[in-house]
Formats: sequence, structure tokens, C-alpha cells
Amino acid sequence: MTERSDLFLLRDLPRYESIAAHADRYPELEPRSAEAYLILLRVASEVLGWRQRFLADRGFTQPQFTTLMMLTCPDHGPATPSELADRCGVTRATMTGVLDALEREGLIERRPDVEDRRMLQISVTPSGEERLESILPVYFSSVRALMAPLADEERTSLTELLSTIGRGMTNPVGSPTETEASS
Repeated sequence: MTERSDLFLLRDLPRYESIAAHADRYPELEPRSAEAYLILLRVASEVLGWRQRFLADRGFTQPQFTTLMMLTCPDHGPATPSELADRCGVTRATMTGVLDALEREGLIERRPDVEDRRMLQISVTPSGEERLESILPVYFSSVRALMAPLADEERTSLTELLSTIGRGMTNPVGSPTETEASS
């Protein structure tokens, strides 16, 4: 399988001193922020690449796996295609393709909604549950091993820190919407 082109490609990260040297030329550059950002990109890229390879080796794409996980989550269960698209963070067109592939493999089924027959409810078939159950123990063991170098308190802190960064992504400085608004 080839590597995705949209993953972070920089393998050899610059040292802090190298980043700091640019701060004289670019006063907006805060070296520790840039260093943390580059490490975050590098690690996220490696984790996403691992996940993509893991799932591909088991016959899943990331959207297919995420969709099945959403459909088997006790908090969610059966859902409409548009609900799944929203939960999975993909377009409705992408979700249609994902559902088509999962249905062809017999992993999900589409049924008319009992209250509104114009709507479809998507649910996992017994075959889909079995296939998902066959990979989850190894998947969860791998995730545990990935996080094993961190103590429980460190994992909690990491979760809080990444959540804080994620909340800041709603409209970061320099985003297209902010740049367009200031023009």
C-alpha cells in the first residue's frame, strides 16, 4: 500500500535552536509553539498512517471502520445516512459511497424508517458485527500499546491538552474565513 500524500512528510524535524533562529526574522514565530506543532504533526501523521495500514490489511478503509464503530456504539445505534455523515465528519456523498461498499460486503443494511418511510435507517448486520469483532481485540491492544509509555495521569493530561487545541481549531488565526473577513 502506498503512503497517503496528505500526511505530514517531514521526517527529520528541526531542532529547537534552528526554529528559534527564525524568530529574529519572523517576530510572529514563537519557537516552543512551532516546535510543539511540528511534533504534533509528525506524531499524528505516524498514528494515522499506522491506523490506515492496520485497517487496510483487514479490508477496511478508515471511513468504513468509523461508520461501523458509530453504528455499533451503544450511544448511537442505527442512524440515517446524513446522521452518519455528520458523526463521521464526511460529506453525504462520501457517506453514500461508504455505505454502498459496506452494503455490497453485507456488513450493513438499509431499511425504511418505521416512522417515516422516506427515510432510511442504517444498521450493522450480524456479519458486520462479526467482522468488526474479529479485529477490535487487536486494534484495542495496539492502541493500548501505543499509549503504554504514558502514565494514566499523562494520558489524562494529553487528552485535555489535545482537546484544548481542538477547541481552538474552530477559527484559528489566518484561517480562510478570517483572512477573507479582514480583506
